[in-house]
Amino acid sequence: MSRKVLDKRVLLTHFQKPLALRDCPSRDLGVGLSLLNSIRIPLKFWDVTWRCFHGKLCVRDNLKCRSSEERGCPREECGGLLESMDHFLLQCPFNTEVYNRVGASIHWPGLAGLSYAEWAYGAFRGLGGRDRCTLFLVSLVVRYHTWNARCLVSTQRKILPVDEVVRNILGDLVKVRSLEYERLGTGRASLLWRGFSFSVP
Repeated sequence: MSRKVLDKRVLLTHFQKPLALRDCPSRDLGVGLSLLNSIRIPLKFWDVTWRCFHGKLCVRDNLKCRSSEERGCPREECGGLLESMDHFLLQCPFNTEVYNRVGASIHWPGLAGLSYAEWAYGAFRGLGGRDRCTLFLVSLVVRYHTWNARCLVSTQRKILPVDEVVRNILGDLVKVRSLEYERLGTGRASLLWRGFSFSVP
């Protein structure tokens, strides 16, 4: 069974709504698809990126079958607010704190103010001299780690401190950037990563 067939079965069986690109204007769709299929995305991050692109992260509001009727965010600080894609990407206080700290560490203060379309499709309003694919790459590494931290809360009741999640994100960003410098050479990679300055704290 191909990955495409398997994904369609999972989506039809487990999710409440059909596969759709929410609020994705046609002008952003082509760019978003090219970002999603970029060879720059490490395989480790691809699944979470693909699911977010299609609005199909396993947040509680998305799922047909749940072990309980609980639909609130699993984090205590959210006080049972409905866990939707919007909540996870834009409103969860834990995630917004991570965004603020990572944004400050890499000199991208706009990270904390990204819209749904920017997080999901890479439809960035302002590049600030940065490469669009690199912005998307940074955002997907952040999303991967905030999603995994959320899943630990939901499945194991394990709460990672914000500092640890930020360290994990910065560590992966350093690895991704280093691999690109090795693969592409300093000249090309430095153009792709211009505007970012960071190291593991």
